[in-house]
Amino acid sequence: MLGLLAVSLSIVLFASEWVLAALILKDRAVSPINLPDLADISKLTLFAQYSTAAYCKDVLNTQETLPLGYQTKVRCKSGNCPLVEAAEALIIVGFDRLEDAGVAWDSSKSVDVGGFVAVDKTNHNMIVSFRGTSNTEDLMDDAKIIQKPWKCDGCWAHQGFAQFWEAASVIVKSAISAYQDDFPNYPIVVTGHSLGGAIATLAAMELRDMFSSTSVYLYNYGAPEAGNQALADFVTKQGGNFRVTHFDDPVPRLPGTSLYAHTTPEYWISSKNFVPVTAADIKYMPNGGGDAGFYTTDFDAHHWYFGHVDVC
Repeated sequence: MLGLLAVSLSIVLFASEWVLAALILKDRAVSPINLPDLADISKLTLFAQYSTAAYCKDVLNTQETLPLGYQTKVRCKSGNCPLVEAAEALIIVGFDRLEDAGVAWDSSKSVDVGGFVAVDKTNHNMIVSFRGTSNTEDLMDDAKIIQKPWKCDGCWAHQGFAQFWEAASVIVKSAISAYQDDFPNYPIVVTGHSLGGAIATLAAMELRDMFSSTSVYLYNYGAPEAGNQALADFVTKQGGNFRVTHFDDPVPRLPGTSLYAHTTPEYWISSKNFVPVTAADIKYMPNGGGDAGFYTTDFDAHHWYFGHVDVC
């Protein structure tokens, strides 16, 4: 709780921007994406490892926005994020099970959303990473199909995923705002695996509006659908989306009703589990449909995205 209070000054300074961001978002033109550069296997692997780091308690427990020169490096005890550990990747703030988040549905409840904001001074990115499903409470939220109106015309978001982002958004926006002047040319990369990937979708959508002069890219892995077709179309039109699925991973097919849809394109890993992923294994699916073409389910496929993505 004390760590969260440390960002209160930044929250006051940027409150007016957050109010504006809560209004209906506008379509935002983006520069053409150079797919070979942004979707090459090294970047897909790097940001998968940032998703892995969000499962690490030591990373999430840095619950205080730190000044330059006092951050700690992002590390994974399991050794599952070597590209991240090799970089000068410094934690700005972490968060885990936010309390008194002031979320609209019931501010008396704690919200089991985990993640962190970091600056990668080697690869020149601001990173926002969200943890995936970590307990039965998260699983219950994943299974909900209830929707709520979201921030674009005709858009509806998964209620549980929206609640997670609403709880974390104040901390995330404050941390980015506090560091943008120091790293003005760094794009923002929002990433996450599983549940974290769905939260990342809603986060990227809103951060693109708030930080409109900055490129905001979305890399998510094994993510369920975050909202309805209008929401998926809106995020797709924003551009800069890299939705990665793996073989017959069942989670991207959830919630599994016609009320939900995915962003496009899809980057489908066609290789099996527990083997290195090569560039030839990644299939670019401009209209999606790679993972959705399977009727089998293999949860091991959900855990293997360029490595064991959910173990720390």
